[in-house]
Amino acid sequence: ALGRKSRPEEKTIRIIDDNPPQIKFSFPGEDVYLNQNLLLPLIINADDDFGLRNCSLKYQIQNGAINTLSVQSIIPNKMYATEYLLDLKTADLFPGDVVTYWAEIYDNSPEQQKAESTKFKARFPSIEEIYKVIENEEKKKRSELESALEKSKDLQKEFEDKRRELLKEDTPKWEDKKQLEKMLAEQEKLSEQVNDVAENYQNLIEKMQANETLSPETMQKMMKIQELMQEISNEQMQEAMKKFEDTLKNIKPEDLKKAMENFKFSMEDFAKKIEQTLELLESIKKEQAVQKALQMSEEMEKMQKSLNDKTMDKAQDNKELAANQKQIEESLEKLQEELDKIDDMLTSPKDQEASKQLSELQQDMKQSDLKKDMQNSQKALEQNQRSQSQSSQAEAMEKMRRFSLKLSKMKNSMSSGNQQKTIQAIQTALRELLIFSKKHESTAARFKNDPYQIVQDLIAHSEGIQIVLNKLFSETQVLMIIPPKFFIDLTDTNQSYRDMFGYISEMQTYQIPQGLTNIQKGINLMVYDLMQALQNSSSGGGGGGGMQSLMQMLEQMGQEQMAMSMLTEQLMMQMQNNGGRMDASMQQQIQKLASDQERLAENLKRTLQNNPEAQKQGNAIKQITEEMESISRQLRNNQLSPDLLERQERIISKMLDAQRSINKREFSEKRKGETATDKNYSPSANTIDLNSLRRNSMLEDSYKSYPREYQQVIMEYLKTLNESLEKK
Repeated sequence: ALGRKSRPEEKTIRIIDDNPPQIKFSFPGEDVYLNQNLLLPLIINADDDFGLRNCSLKYQIQNGAINTLSVQSIIPNKMYATEYLLDLKTADLFPGDVVTYWAEIYDNSPEQQKAESTKFKARFPSIEEIYKVIENEEKKKRSELESALEKSKDLQKEFEDKRRELLKEDTPKWEDKKQLEKMLAEQEKLSEQVNDVAENYQNLIEKMQANETLSPETMQKMMKIQELMQEISNEQMQEAMKKFEDTLKNIKPEDLKKAMENFKFSMEDFAKKIEQTLELLESIKKEQAVQKALQMSEEMEKMQKSLNDKTMDKAQDNKELAANQKQIEESLEKLQEELDKIDDMLTSPKDQEASKQLSELQQDMKQSDLKKDMQNSQKALEQNQRSQSQSSQAEAMEKMRRFSLKLSKMKNSMSSGNQQKTIQAIQTALRELLIFSKKHESTAARFKNDPYQIVQDLIAHSEGIQIVLNKLFSETQVLMIIPPKFFIDLTDTNQSYRDMFGYISEMQTYQIPQGLTNIQKGINLMVYDLMQALQNSSSGGGGGGGMQSLMQMLEQMGQEQMAMSMLTEQLMMQMQNNGGRMDASMQQQIQKLASDQERLAENLKRTLQNNPEAQKQGNAIKQITEEMESISRQLRNNQLSPDLLERQERIISKMLDAQRSINKREFSEKRKGETATDKNYSPSANTIDLNSLRRNSMLEDSYKSYPREYQQVIMEYLKTLNESLEKK
């Protein structure tokens, strides 16, 4: 009616193909070895253009039946990611078995399109295979440390030659500076190399722990070795390198000579620690070899029991069972080869008892006809005579059990023997250091004005202490018991002696009383550390309790330090608003701040003395304490500056680093031991004459026969003495 006409509009319909879904393993994404816990963690990723459903995991052992596990049936999203733990504990795997696994998923279309991931393999290795990988990695780490030690000794010789050359010159030349800078760079490179070895060794420990290859005792030793590796290039070494580098930037002959001397001792300490670590690695090789043999024996026993259970199951193929019996026989041959290797290791007079036990075991294995039992079982299985096979298997299992028990007894005997020798070495060093403490006390009392009257005694004492320490460290495994703080106090004592000889040669008589006090303090701290080492070893060492209390304390101190840092910042802003002036109220607040900072430092000192876990962080905690004391002194003088605020924040950062380090150290779920709560003893002067006890009882060979309460009193006395020396 209006004269309008319709206009057709074209519409486009686009057909989108329904693509099949995709699925893959993002972890591990490769063929792997199963750990001894038979748990395989997986991460599965899948996606589809419209939707997903019914994700499942399939696995097959050798060429057996395919097993299906449902992962998730209803999946609401187009993209899917999940973690799954494949538990194969009930799969009854034999060493050498291969598990093939893959994942499947469907889309939500009517056609139910399916996707299948790549198939991967997880192999269940034998104990021998696991140890082979570990031993190869250990050999590599040992080789890297040996290379670092060789380079370190060459660098020491080159540096000492240069140092002696520069002692004859008044002013170092440009070429001398360049040579020294090159040596410093080489030492820094060596430090980095050792740090890398320590970090990789941590990965090796985690691998051993996942496979449960080592006993808890040997694992603790490995962890201690890793700690020692970390301490090779410690803060003191880094500080010496930094000071030497700073001195080279602005060369002053006297400063350079002093810096070179300190750097020389740091290099010597660096090389000595590498040597000690290598000796420690060598010393536990025998224990590790016996542990390996024991686990191989237990694995063989477990395999035989599993075969015995399968033998009466008619569903099991008799030819496959016979092949399994042949595999166990091969394991016996490998065990015998391992025992021959151990026999070659036990050449030291200290190994006489272990060598005797091993010979008895090998003789028993030869006379037992165990191999013949296995061969009879295999032959019977091949002929499908299962009852006869079980009879031979029962005899074999009884003999295997006997061999495992003998190996276990041998391992325990070796461990207890090493422990006893270590304790004796520490007790001897303790008595001798107490004698030197008494002698030094007498020497210091004789000093009046002329230092040359006591210099010969000081030299004799210094050399005598080095002899004591050389004897102590000749029993390599003392490093397993001695706390890290002992080495800090040892370094400080040696430095005190060097400072003392410097004061005497430079006629700085006014410095000598303090130098004598520092030496006395150092010797007493070393004695205290050794006493605490003995106490910790007798009580089973520090465990989770000490670590937990340390973590709580550091967390609380960190919060207090943060509050003090905020207050310092507010006071600085207030001072700026006052034109850089302080009123009486501000000064009062600053003095309160100084007291709080000093209190935190004192608390940290006490913790370092009494908590074995804190001693493992000895260098870090000592640096924090020194920084706190320095800040406290600055605040006592009413000095506020941006530098002070930065130092306070640095303390917070170091506390957090210490907490992270402790968390990293406690990665083992097995280490759940508890420590006894630290007790504070308050000895009464009315009942015990401490001075008489120290002079007349501690220096006697029979002092260790005193009741534990007396030994606690001695330790408390030494602690009190050291605290009084610090205040002086």
